[in-house]
Amino acid sequence: KNANLTRFMPYVHARTQPKTDFSVLKPMRSYFTVWCTIVTSLLFTPKVIGFVCVVRLNTCARCKDKPRRQRQSSSARQAVIKFKGAASSSVHISLPQNASSPSRTLPEFLLHSEQSDVVLLDSDDASQRADGLWASRQPPIAWFGGLELIPVFVTRIIREEEKGRVTTQIVEAQSEIMRGGGNLIRRLIEQSTFEGQNVFSWGQHFQHDHDHGTGLDWTLSGDLSLTLIINFSIPLPPGFNKIGSKIVSRTCKKRSLQNLLDVKRAYESWACLPLHENDMNNVPKKQ
Repeated sequence: KNANLTRFMPYVHARTQPKTDFSVLKPMRSYFTVWCTIVTSLLFTPKVIGFVCVVRLNTCARCKDKPRRQRQSSSARQAVIKFKGAASSSVHISLPQNASSPSRTLPEFLLHSEQSDVVLLDSDDASQRADGLWASRQPPIAWFGGLELIPVFVTRIIREEEKGRVTTQIVEAQSEIMRGGGNLIRRLIEQSTFEGQNVFSWGQHFQHDHDHGTGLDWTLSGDLSLTLIINFSIPLPPGFNKIGSKIVSRTCKKRSLQNLLDVKRAYESWACLPLHENDMNNVPKKQ
């Protein structure tokens, strides 16, 4: 009997062992599929992005019936992604020969003239609120898959005469979609926010001109930093953050130099105004 029992033990052991549960591999397969689809979406249309996100949301909806430990594991995959960019630029500015007064200097314009407010904000659509902060709509930023977003900033202008600088600091921010993107991606972008600031500083030097004598000159510098913050609920491929940061950095580089050139033109126009002209004539009304 013992010999017969020993001979049938492998058969009994195989029948009594539980079957391997391959269902645990399904989440891994699902995340791998989403990961690959996102990589593909960067090369094709934004509709693919929306499809991927819908698939992920449907998967999360089915996770409600899972044990609590599994739901916590899924929520841990959510992440806050920060796309960071920065740029520094500088321009040379001189006191115009036809300036209404030698007192119309660049520091005077930046520190004390209200006409410098709007141009410092780098926006054609800006207005001052009752609390002294500024609300402005920024130029659009080109994003993935032809999507264009418009940042809307609430900004504080900080003037520090003793340090010789003016800072525009983002206090609140939101994004509006101008065009492109699937419905879910649009919702993600519209829920995003920005952090950042632009620091203007200047150095003064004298330049001798044989025709016009000694004149005042300045080197105006701008240091712009900007971070786009988005809450993603799907796993992202390696390098995705780097690609987004390159887009923000490219935008900062372009906007930083253009902003300084706009400040230069605004200053030269202001310096030639009659001294009795009121700065308030060209300042948007408070809302």
